[in-house]
Amino acid sequence: MAVPVAGAPAAVGAPAVNQSNPLPDIPSGQMLIRTGQISLEATNPAALVEQVRQIATAASSGSDAGYVADERLQSTDASFTATITINVPAPTFAAVMQQLRQLGTRVLNETSSSQDVTEQYVDVDAQLQALRATQAQLLQLLSKTQNVSDTLSVQRELATVDTQINQLEGRENYLKAHSAFSTIVVTIQPPVAAKAAPAPLWNPLHALLSAVAALGTVGQGLIDALIWVLVFGIPLALLALLGLVAQRAIARTLRARRSAPTP
Repeated sequence: MAVPVAGAPAAVGAPAVNQSNPLPDIPSGQMLIRTGQISLEATNPAALVEQVRQIATAASSGSDAGYVADERLQSTDASFTATITINVPAPTFAAVMQQLRQLGTRVLNETSSSQDVTEQYVDVDAQLQALRATQAQLLQLLSKTQNVSDTLSVQRELATVDTQINQLEGRENYLKAHSAFSTIVVTIQPPVAAKAAPAPLWNPLHALLSAVAALGTVGQGLIDALIWVLVFGIPLALLALLGLVAQRAIARTLRARRSAPTP
């Protein structure tokens, strides 16, 4: 079960963004390496740094207590950001993550992962027991050797076994330490101010292309108008010409009648 962790009071944040599902409690007899990452937004990031420190040091389980492993603070005239790496006892991981979610104005991002190393630890422990038994046998054999060549041979074997034991002990200590403590990386940053869209830069090529496109549109309109004139104008012109010819013929007929002598 997760152990409740005491910490400084904090404002309740807005709903989390990209928040992963909380990891379940560690089953009995299982060794898990848990890691977490959480990004927080705060109007006063510097104040949150101290709260994260307090949450880390207040996390405890048995004789184990949390601590701050690394801090990276960046301050400028315009902003202040912080990245804090904390190590907390594994049973307090879920409680600490819950406290961190409540800091600042909102959670920007959160991820968590769990790696089961139980099988690796059991395998390393079995190898260590076998090597230690071999080491004890070689030490007994070394005390019984009578000549130099046998002594040197046993010593070489013993040195090889000692090296393997040291390597496996290092691996075993690593698995113990990382399963006993969980690592959480906390990133704190100020709210990102909305930036106004920059004014578009003058682009002569774009102006030229726009002008060519407009000229094409105008030219297309003129050609369309010419087609309409040709289609409708020619028949109308023929009708007008026929009317003019008929009018002149009628006029000539009337003049001829007026000029003819009366009988």
